[in-house]
Amino acid sequence: MQWYSNFVDKIILKSTLEGSDPYQLQKDRQVVSFTIVIVIVHLYFMGVYKLYFGVPYLGEFALTSGLVSLLSLYSYRITGDYRYGAWIIMVTGSIDLFFLSIFSGGGASPLILWYMIIPFSAGILLDSKAAYLNSLICISLCLMIYLVESQGMLPADVFTREQSILIGKVSLISMLVTGVILTSFNRVQVESVMSLLKKQKLAEQELIRVLVHDVSNPLMIIQTHTKKLLSVVEKEEYCSSIARIEKGSNVITEIVTHIRDMKAMEDGKKKIVLTEVVPMEIVENTADSYIEKLHIKELDLCISNHTSNEKVMANPGSFSNQVIGNLLSNAIKFSHLKGKIWIDISCEEGGVCISVRDEGVGMPKELLENLFDLDKPTSRTGTNGESGTGFGMPLVKKYVESFGGELEVHSFEEVQEGDRHGTEFIVHLKLAS
Repeated sequence: MQWYSNFVDKIILKSTLEGSDPYQLQKDRQVVSFTIVIVIVHLYFMGVYKLYFGVPYLGEFALTSGLVSLLSLYSYRITGDYRYGAWIIMVTGSIDLFFLSIFSGGGASPLILWYMIIPFSAGILLDSKAAYLNSLICISLCLMIYLVESQGMLPADVFTREQSILIGKVSLISMLVTGVILTSFNRVQVESVMSLLKKQKLAEQELIRVLVHDVSNPLMIIQTHTKKLLSVVEKEEYCSSIARIEKGSNVITEIVTHIRDMKAMEDGKKKIVLTEVVPMEIVENTADSYIEKLHIKELDLCISNHTSNEKVMANPGSFSNQVIGNLLSNAIKFSHLKGKIWIDISCEEGGVCISVRDEGVGMPKELLENLFDLDKPTSRTGTNGESGTGFGMPLVKKYVESFGGELEVHSFEEVQEGDRHGTEFIVHLKLAS
């Protein structure tokens, strides 16, 4: 099937072939492949109807339908979207079968079998919703054929009984051949995509290795010498520049640390050992580490405990540093000067919930929807110019889920002064048994 794959790739858009999205490439190839096979099938039936059975208008209709199916390739080449081409294939196929069935025996037509191909094709080319929708369309068209037949409005069958049986055999063989061709081609495509994904994963692992190991060492040298310079340099202009260098290197260190932790969790190399912990103790210990940051913005941190110090299952270090620490740091970052931050711990059925709420700038709807998606840019500058990485919240979610808990977020963007605004993160953890 390699020759066929090469032929299909000549029709695929150059931008898709050179792109890095294997899913897009596979879908584009499937649509092109389906179109080619359908055109060939139409040409085949044109010959059967016109030359063998001597029914010219059915042969011409099959030819016309095949040529119309080529619009799917034209649509794909113009728009670059395989979905338009896929729907053209589905629609033309349904109309084609309806017309041919009407003139070849109605409900008894052997061509009715081909209706099974349409939902099957929709499921492969598009998705399950398209498969369900096309199933309903095909069922509706079949019912219309039976209705026309029951009302005696069916045209005279252009085929004899022997010819109908022969067409049925031809249709069955054609379906089997079509299925074999498409299945073989799809198998080749799946293997190709899997190979590409494997290469991408290896490239990603190499990039992470460079980030974690090769970048960390020189970065540590920069941070060490920057601190030494700050301790001995007296001129304010130099101190300011050195401080900016230190701040930038700290951000890079944070990014590297987050990437390393997330990758370790995904690969299963970082084992999360759960023990019984008291949420209030974790919150108080973590808050002590952020006193200086709270003081810089003159923020008031209000911690309230509405539990009897029930224990939950979590990893103490990760719960403190990666979960509560990241949530508190995020609240500080987006809070206004002299604002308030609340941390409330309360009981719920079967567990404890920890709410971290601020009255800061909040988040727009688009950002809120993509907050935990690593593929979307979510990092923003804080109210005091604080920089971010965009990895903090996805990391929080991963750790909370590794504890067997859930994380939810509510946010109202600050549009004008006086509006309700701010963000609340709620961590739900199970009680220790």
